[in-house]
Parts: sequence; structure tokens; C-alpha cells
Amino acid sequence: MDLREVAVEPVATAEDEVRYRRLMAARHFLGAPPKIGETLWYAARWRGAWVALAGFSAPALKCGARDRWIGRDFRTSTTGCTLSRTTAGS
Repeated sequence: MDLREVAVEPVATAEDEVRYRRLMAARHFLGAPPKIGETLWYAARWRGAWVALAGFSAPALKCGARDRWIGRDFRTSTTGCTLSRTTAGS
């Protein structure tokens, strides 16, 4: 496979959304998560075939487990902090 032939495109049509959900339900260990909040879905295509899927969602405003893990308490989580950093694997 020549990676220069792979195109990553947004999942834009209703038909592609159905296909995305069906593939995620069948292949992803968490199944097909619902779209909640701002969500972007992408499909990587190679010679017309879907070869990979990617999804990105905005984080929840409040998530107790995450907030405790990064050291945020109620006061700092509601005082206008607009940026947070999460490092995978830490």
C-alpha cells in the first residue's frame, strides 16, 4: 500500500454516517459511541475502500474522574479555565 494513495476525508453524508456507525459497532472494542457534543468523524480511503476510521469529540465540561486525575477541583473547573492538557499514557 502506497500511503500517498490514502485520502482522509470527513464522514459527510447520512449514508456514510450509517456505514461509520456499523463499522465501529462491529470492529471497535467499545462499539459505536453516540455523537455527543462537537464530534468529527473521518474515514481513510485507499483505492475507494475504507481502510481506517477516526473520531474526535470535545471533552466533557465536567468529568469527576478526569478532574481528580489532573488535580482540578470544583472551584478551578468553573472559573473560566479554557485550556487543559491531557497526555495519553501518563
